[in-house]
Amino acid sequence: MNFVGFLNGVKIMARITFVLVLSVVLGIWISSDSFSNQMGIDGPEVGENAPDFALKGMDGQEVKLSGIDKSKPVVLVFGSCT
Repeated sequence: MNFVGFLNGVKIMARITFVLVLSVVLGIWISSDSFSNQMGIDGPEVGENAPDFALKGMDGQEVKLSGIDKSKPVVLVFGSCT
């Protein structure tokens, strides 16, 4: 390997390191309370009840959170069902 090839490898590693560090910093910032406060995002605190809402089920029927049996946990899955 010549010197130019070595320098290109160092540049690539520096770019990869920069992207990884930036990703970690952004992830920590976004998960912090200051991000949600700055973005005007508010929601229930940990341990608080979720506000009532309604969604359509896979069968097209509307399901309200308040209409679900409270003795079991509720899990919402947002994704594709194909």
